[in-house]
Amino acid sequence: MANIIQQFKDADGNNIYPIAYAAGGVKMDLLWTNPAPTSNFAAQTVSLDLSEYDLLLIAISYGLSMDSLSYNIMPIGQTANLNVIKLEAQASRFVTATTSGVTFQGGYVNNTASTSAGIPCYIYGIKMSYIVPTTVQGLQYVEVN
Repeated sequence: MANIIQQFKDADGNNIYPIAYAAGGVKMDLLWTNPAPTSNFAAQTVSLDLSEYDLLLIAISYGLSMDSLSYNIMPIGQTANLNVIKLEAQASRFVTATTSGVTFQGGYVNNTASTSAGIPCYIYGIKMSYIVPTTVQGLQYVEVN
């Protein structure tokens, strides 16, 4: 069967697609893994180049056993309180994400400071694809970035 969608190219040779077939998407990369996720984790900054990402997905553990993980999404340039809730307690940690890394404040269990609570395990970078409508020679198309 012949391909009925004509492939267009822009002036730079990039593929462009008819609007009916355009779609956005998400790119997610594992950027950091805690080398000692069952050890105490003091307040610290993890240096990462986050300039190409829109969001972070940060997995934190309730405590040293990694028995309960919570996955938290936060935008770059913001501060968030990441929580892991179990029936008997709540672990939390304030986190700030900038384009140059992630700063983890001290952990807490039920409002009591603890380096064995809210242990970060993984940091993923998320880049959102977006659609840019454009018109060339009377034809409307989109570029997916």
